[in-house]
Amino acid sequence: MEIQDELDNQLEEIINQKMNEILIKTTDKISLKINETSNQIKKRITSKKIFFQKLRELRDIPSIKLIKLEPNVNCLINPAFFLFANLEIIAEFCFGNANDKKDMLKQLQEGNHHFIIYFIQLMQNMRNKSVKNPDYIQMHQYLINKWKNNYMNQNMKDIINAILIMLEKQINVANEKLPNKYPNIITNNFFVTLVRKKKCHKCKIIIDIKEKSTFIIDLYLRKPEVKDKNQESLHSIFSNLLSGENETEKCELCGNLIIKTKSLKNLKKYLIINLDRKNDPQNLMNFIPSNPLIIYETKEDNENKEYKHQYELIACLARIKDPKENNNKNNGNNFRIYFKNFINGKFYKTLDGKCEEFKEKIQIEILDDKPQILIYKRI
Repeated sequence: MEIQDELDNQLEEIINQKMNEILIKTTDKISLKINETSNQIKKRITSKKIFFQKLRELRDIPSIKLIKLEPNVNCLINPAFFLFANLEIIAEFCFGNANDKKDMLKQLQEGNHHFIIYFIQLMQNMRNKSVKNPDYIQMHQYLINKWKNNYMNQNMKDIINAILIMLEKQINVANEKLPNKYPNIITNNFFVTLVRKKKCHKCKIIIDIKEKSTFIIDLYLRKPEVKDKNQESLHSIFSNLLSGENETEKCELCGNLIIKTKSLKNLKKYLIINLDRKNDPQNLMNFIPSNPLIIYETKEDNENKEYKHQYELIACLARIKDPKENNNKNNGNNFRIYFKNFINGKFYKTLDGKCEEFKEKIQIEILDDKPQILIYKRI
């Protein structure tokens, strides 16, 4: 009996010792995470202060040539950069704490040309009052060498997506060599998850779930039924437009039709939407954007609770005529940009390459055009 008691005491001592070791390791990890988070918050506050101080020295509206560009230059790329320059998070990144950026950029391999360096320089020149006509040719030359045959791509979604991918990857490369990782503003502010589910409502079984992380969400406009008498509203039917799937599938267990749905999770500060008109190739469907846009998200930690997100429409790239109607497929005049200025809170649109303020609500102002890219910011 005494031997058994001694063994029990030894076992209890070993268990207590292991538990203490685990507790110490866990505490150390928590402390390290708290310190890292605290340092990131301090850097964010410092960067924000520097950014707000610099705002007084910057142009309210970025400057870059939008139309009548040089021959063999893709006229959709500059409008894409113009959209990025009007996002507050991008402006803060480019004009915030210079020392943090220098430390991050030093981690990139020396001797190589990196997109993020050209990007920051262009963003700064577009806001610099002393730079009247920012030089964008160097940036385009980089993209010609990088994108090869895809450089002349006339799909704005592809251009914006490619820019975001390059920025995210190069920030990650720099972060790998830093002791305290620099927050990736691209991943943290734009990267959302699209969830696709197949469910049989009769069997109450979820047959398949697929997830895909993406920078840009596609919304599929339906096929118009009667010419000039169709309109699509984003209000209350967001999930329907998100799906875009009309094919039917039957449950193998009961033969009932399977319901296919798509939803979003891990929503971020910005939401970029591409309106897909594959079902409306003649651009007959009029689109009415919601402002604000309300999206409900179900968190993994509580499937019975929905979280409400509200987004404000802050930018739109709209088609003002079909590029197919013009022999020059590389024609920047086919598109118009609408945007909210985060510095003064006013709304502007581009006309013949110049910006003009408008007083109407942005969702009303764009009705006569064909919105293609919508950018929302969480309220």
